[in-house]
Amino acid sequence: MEGARLSDAIHFGDLISATRSMHAIFRLIDRAATASSAVLIEGETGTGKELIARAIHRRGPRRGHVFVAQNCAALPEDLLESELFGHVRGAFTGALRTTRGLLAMADRGTVFLDEITDCSAGVQAKLLRFLQNGVVRPVGGTRETALDVRVISATNRDLEEEVAKGNFRKDLFYRLNVIPINVPPLRERREDIPCLASLFLAEYTGREGKRIDGFTPEAMRLLTTYDFPGNVRELENEVARVVALHHGGWLVTEREISEKIRKYSASGFTIPRAAGAPLKSSLMEAERGIIARAIEQYGGNISRTALALGVSRYGLYKKMAVHGIRRPPAGAMRRDAVAAPAGAPAHPTHGTREDSARTPAGRRGRIPGVLRRDPPFRRSLDGG
Repeated sequence: MEGARLSDAIHFGDLISATRSMHAIFRLIDRAATASSAVLIEGETGTGKELIARAIHRRGPRRGHVFVAQNCAALPEDLLESELFGHVRGAFTGALRTTRGLLAMADRGTVFLDEITDCSAGVQAKLLRFLQNGVVRPVGGTRETALDVRVISATNRDLEEEVAKGNFRKDLFYRLNVIPINVPPLRERREDIPCLASLFLAEYTGREGKRIDGFTPEAMRLLTTYDFPGNVRELENEVARVVALHHGGWLVTEREISEKIRKYSASGFTIPRAAGAPLKSSLMEAERGIIARAIEQYGGNISRTALALGVSRYGLYKKMAVHGIRRPPAGAMRRDAVAAPAGAPAHPTHGTREDSARTPAGRRGRIPGVLRRDPPFRRSLDGG
């Protein structure tokens, strides 16, 4: 997969991307920054939701005031309530003095509530009251305080689905979901992997005082074909590990990439991630991907692709027809792209019995293109 270079990507504060989906989010951030309405950011873990929240704050009129972030899953219910709304002295055991909450600290600024779905019913009720009336009452207190705080929340779950299950208040959902932002996972914007990897490489080589000139094409291919279930955070961790173990002075090769990514690429199998996908359609999708990648790997050479996949040429043609995969034109074949599969003869025999099949009328007929000899196979100079 051809990815974008670092110089081709658009920098948007601490964010960077070369994909249209993220560029649309950048434009939405600019528009949302000038408003004071609540923002709900949805996306998988590691997609950069807090960076988006900070970008909204920094580009808006509240940038001169405090930005406060709180992970709602990090604290139990009673502590989270006290952390957000504050408490008065003697409100509970250990409350030795009156303490302001994060909402009060963020007055005229922005509060970012990550993993909002982990708030208890009690905290949800108090948040709803604050969003409706703009006032907070500390735990154990009787006086209410008016505040001017912009609330940006985030979740790695489908909040509407949580509402349908009864796990989240519908009225609070509508208060939070005024400006929704959906962040796509990294596997749906693989073009960003090269520029993000290069950015992280520059950052961590600077920290470690090393010189690493980039990634070899094969190393980058391994990264761009991996699904990264942990998204950008996992990619950053991978680059940090590579830099930490690299001696410096040359490119990052495929040998420096972690074993799980190398094994994933070698397997050629990607697990479909569509929720509720039937087994048959998932297997069909996986089979299509394996065949398409194998054809590309062997430069469109059907004989060598079939041999590598362990099927006959006729069987491969049938699979290609089922999946709507076309054979690349002869001029587009990469004759020296790869080495022959293990155990393959140097010049496989063409026109065997497997190259013909029974027609519906019972006559033996040729499959178009099967008996035509493929171009002679040539190894690359480096033996690849």
